[in-house]
Amino acid sequence: TLLIAATRGNSNIDVVIAGASVFKGPLFQGESKSFTGQDSISIYLGNAGDLDLTLNGEKLASLGERNQEIRKTFRAK
Repeated sequence: TLLIAATRGNSNIDVVIAGASVFKGPLFQGESKSFTGQDSISIYLGNAGDLDLTLNGEKLASLGERNQEIRKTFRAK
């Protein structure tokens, strides 16, 4: 389970699970969305520095700077 929270600003995000886009659009400051995938979750973040990510209950280090675009895939162990 991946939780994406827009804590410091707005960002456009795209989340792909099992090859299908499950969410594509803006995430505004103060909002958060949770996604669950069996094998993997792929994300595109348009403003990585303004987002906090939590994977399976564990807060992740920032994936990038403000206004930095990041693509990342999280795979099940």
